[in-house]
Amino acid sequence: MNAHRNPARSLPLALALAFTLLVPLTAAAKKKPYQEGRIISMQSSTCGYNRGGGNLLATAVLGTNTGGGKAKVLLCKNYTLVSNGVRYTIRPKQDNAPLLDLSTPVLFRIDKDKIRLHPEGEKHDRVYLVLAEQADEMPPVQASAARP
Repeated sequence: MNAHRNPARSLPLALALAFTLLVPLTAAAKKKPYQEGRIISMQSSTCGYNRGGGNLLATAVLGTNTGGGKAKVLLCKNYTLVSNGVRYTIRPKQDNAPLLDLSTPVLFRIDKDKIRLHPEGEKHDRVYLVLAEQADEMPPVQASAARP
């Protein structure tokens, strides 16, 4: 048996082990901190149609109604979330999401075009799609004295 190991053979194993250990650490470091906000309103809006057994895409695009049944309008819950002078209009990603309490402080984290809302007393975040974003109150723009 050879007691000496070839360092070139153990290098790929060491790199793979280091990569496996460091990737979760960098992913955890990229998570943005929670922000505080408040849900101030909830509205229902039309977000589609449901027709039993029919092809909804063909009905919507081609205007056909070959199923013989009536199309039912689907309503989605849209919430207004206010935080640090910004109003977000959000919709639950899952249709069966429970209702949110109005005027209750919430913690949330923005993740691209989604908001991860962390309701008080729950272990997991709920995912909401961002439909709109606007400044709550903008100060008036000051005209500069010198023009280019």
